[in-house]
This record gives sequence, C-alpha cells and structure tokens, in this order.
Amino acid sequence: MPPKYPALPICAFLICTASLTAQRLTSQTYGGSGSDAANGVATDSAGNIYLVGTTTSFDLPLLNPAQSQNPGTQLLVSNNAGFTWQPLANLPGPFTPYQLPQTLPIAVDPTNAAVFYAGFNGMVFKTTDGGKHFTSATLLPPMDTQEISIVIDPSNPSTLYATAFFPGAFFKSTDGGVTWAPAISGIPAGVSISSIAIDPFHTNSLWMVAGGSAYTSTDAANFWTAVTLPSPAGNGGNPLLEFLFDSVTSGTLYVSGQDSTGLFLLKSTNAGEKWTQVGMPFTWTVLVADPVRAGYLYALSPSPDGLANLFYRSSNGGASWQSFPFPSIYPSGIALDPGNPNIVIAGTYRSVNGGETWSPTPVSRDIQATFAPSGRDLVYASGPITSDIFLAKFKPDGKTLEFATYFGGMGTETAKAVQVDAAGNIWVAGSTNSFDLRCPRTRC
Repeated sequence: MPPKYPALPICAFLICTASLTAQRLTSQTYGGSGSDAANGVATDSAGNIYLVGTTTSFDLPLLNPAQSQNPGTQLLVSNNAGFTWQPLANLPGPFTPYQLPQTLPIAVDPTNAAVFYAGFNGMVFKTTDGGKHFTSATLLPPMDTQEISIVIDPSNPSTLYATAFFPGAFFKSTDGGVTWAPAISGIPAGVSISSIAIDPFHTNSLWMVAGGSAYTSTDAANFWTAVTLPSPAGNGGNPLLEFLFDSVTSGTLYVSGQDSTGLFLLKSTNAGEKWTQVGMPFTWTVLVADPVRAGYLYALSPSPDGLANLFYRSSNGGASWQSFPFPSIYPSGIALDPGNPNIVIAGTYRSVNGGETWSPTPVSRDIQATFAPSGRDLVYASGPITSDIFLAKFKPDGKTLEFATYFGGMGTETAKAVQVDAAGNIWVAGSTNSFDLRCPRTRC
C-alpha cells in the first residue's frame, strides 16, 4: 500500500535585513487527511502571506470560507433524479483517495431508501442514514482497488449476496450485512466469480458466472449446479460474462458471453430451460434492463465504423435496436429512474427521453448511479475523488490563519498561481473541468 501523503508544510519566507543578511526560517503545517499541494504563494504590502494549492482533503482547516466544502467526494446524492447533485462523503477506511477505483457499485435497500451498501478493499460498508455514517463488515483480506458487488433479495432485504472478482469470493448475509458466510458449495475451487443475478420473481433462484461458466441455485445459494448452455456459449467453452433478468416478465433472463468473433447475447423466456441467440448490431460495454418496462434493454457501444459512441435501445427484448449518439467515452454504468424510465443517467450525462439526447450534469466526472427503488427521484452515486483549489491567507508570522476556503465544483480544479494587486484583490490562476464551477457568494 503506498504511503499516505502527509499534510503539506508551509514555510514562512526568508526575512532579510537591509544588508540582505538572512535572519531565520520558520515553518508551519497546513493540510488535511487527503493529498495537498501548494502551487503558488504571494504577499501583500502588509506582509500577509497568500497560499494557493490543490487538495483532495475534505477536512482542511477553514476560516470564514467562501466555500465550506470540497464537493469532489466519492459518494454523491441527488434528490431530483440526477438533475443536480450534492456531495455525501468518502467511504471510511485506511486507504488514500488514489487507491480508490473510479466507481463503486451501490446497492440500495428496496424498502428503505436511506439504507444502501457499497463494497471495497475487502469490506462491505452499510449506511442507514443516507450516507452520513457507515458501519462495515470484513469479507476478504485487504486488496487494493478491489470492489465488491452486492445484490439484495427484493423479497427480504435482510438477505444479501456479495461477490468480488477473486477466487471463491462469494458470500451471503441473512442479517442485513452484519455477518457474512461463504456460499460457494458446488462451485469449483479457485475460480473467480464475475457475476451474480437474482430472479426478481423467485428470489431463492440465483444465476452466477464463475470461471466463465454458468451455475444456478434454487435454494438461495446453499448449493450451486453447473449449467450447460447452447452454442455459442457451449461452443468450445466460450466464456460467459454476466446474467441479466427482465424485471417485469417472469422467466425472462439474458446471458452475455464472448467467442472468437466478439460478444454474444442469449435469451431465455422459460427461466433458463431453453435459450436462443439475440441479434446485436454492436459490441457493448454496458448492458442493462429497464426496471419497469418489459422487454426494454439498453447498451453503450462504439458505432460499427468505430468513429462514434452510441446508446442503443431495444423495446422488444433484443429483437431490434435503435441507436442514438452518445457524447462521451463509455461510462461505468447506466441507471434508469424506476419512477420515470425515460430518465437515464450514464456517467456524467443525463437523458430525459430514453437516451435519444443527452445533457451534461454538474457531476463533471464518470459516476456509477443507482436509483432508490422506494425513494422518489432519489439516486445515489459513486465516482472518482476529485481535487479542489484551496486559498489560505496567513498573517506575516506565517502561522496565524486569517482566511481559508475551498474553491471549485464537482469536477477537478488545479491551482497554478496567486497574486495580490494594490487594491487587495486576490487573483488565482488554474484549470477546471467542472460544469458547475461558480463564484461562491460574492467572493471570487
């Protein structure tokens, strides 16, 4: 594990006499628990010291701040279906922001919108107050950037399943995530489990991809049985990727895989007894099913000529597809509002017409969003921690703080330099990719 970046020491300036003889050099520490870097320093006519820098800390010492919070947190929340966002927090733990993966899958309790789970670094984290506080349970030895995917039983939210792409890493909890036990009876030793899906109509029935092969359980993961699928999945052992259920039509599920020609998709309408291949005009990177409309599928993929990125939509279970331009590289996930599935969030973009057109959101970075099934317009998301600018003013002694603030949006800000003019105005130069950058209050 790389060492945590220390708080940044601030050194008072070299004080010189009229004969330019050096007097004394002193230092003062200023920083937070993240990574802080000073990029510019200036003084005014009274000898006050102005320091500007870049920070990922969310606990910098502030004084009369114009902006009191670094909004580039790992966890975010929106109460208006992703139109605007507010920072929540970072997951607790003994790791630095740069060890965190870009996004983490979040699982929201279907009956209580204030309860959600996220897994990372061998632990499952749970909040019961909408992300203000977390408890955790350890599943695996700490592993850098190892995310954990969690599936909640929709008929009994106290039953959870968790998996990580690590040999034998599949666990079950029956007490809301307090304790966990392995649930891999019937799975060959030493294989990695890459996907788990639960039948929304028969929640004791689960499907798994382990070591590229299919397994199913009919007794809530007490025992697993290998499943042989037809060609192309069964042709030469072509590896599978993931299972996906239609949330509206009982017995309908899909499985994706990869053969020598690319990716393929199989569909079953009788709970996996028979399968047919679904035609696809694309090679997707993300594939999801509509939470409330039968037969609707969505995918993101390069266009056939490779010159653009497209959002694909099917309303008939993959029999035919429509495509629409998508304005960015592939995001980590697609999320649909169960209250209005025409609202789609994919990375930093949002659509209100089922993916036909897209607008940037203030989040300004790739996020993985999850709507709360029981919370109207409530959506949680995770994303990479981003940096803000900080500006601090010290008295001439270099120790006494007179003013300190954050400045930035939900994207990444970097400060380059600071200057103070004769009128006492502070000028900061830097860069930003935030869509929501604005001057806090009346100060800029």
